[in-house]
Amino acid sequence: MFYKLKGDPIVPDVLLSLGVKRAADYSQRQNRSYFVWEFGKVPEVCIEIVSNQEGDELLLSKQSQRKGKTQTKLDIYAQMGINYYAVFDPFQKIQGKEGMNGALLRVWMISPAGYQELTLNQKIISAGESVWLEGVGMGLMLWEGEFEEDVRRLWLRWCDKEGKPIPTGAEG
Repeated sequence: MFYKLKGDPIVPDVLLSLGVKRAADYSQRQNRSYFVWEFGKVPEVCIEIVSNQEGDELLLSKQSQRKGKTQTKLDIYAQMGINYYAVFDPFQKIQGKEGMNGALLRVWMISPAGYQELTLNQKIISAGESVWLEGVGMGLMLWEGEFEEDVRRLWLRWCDKEGKPIPTGAEG
């Protein structure tokens, strides 16, 4: 996602942008990036799925610090005004007090004072637990089961207000 003309992109694992027209052909290179100035808005939701300790989701990696970076993705998304920011750490790569603090899913919502954590008093660690994102009319949940690859594991899924998973196109 490119959010300023002369700057590095930021790459969320998932983004949700409501009310924008989807490109007809993703094989064309210009349709594979989200240019904020072309769509006229920032996405409503950005999600990071932690795979290692180098992603800068909540803490700056040693490599990023050596490069002189000063902002985590949490900081950048807050500056951009992304309504919701979620971090899913299925393999517990960034635990600890400054990281996920024992949770597998943490979610923040933008406010005039910056990000406020929606999951602060709710440590989401088990399948079936969810958090509702009022501004987009969907929630995020941890779900365990077989999904598309016939592999049983813990997944991050969109859910309805009752905490039931929203079926994907493959589940139809």
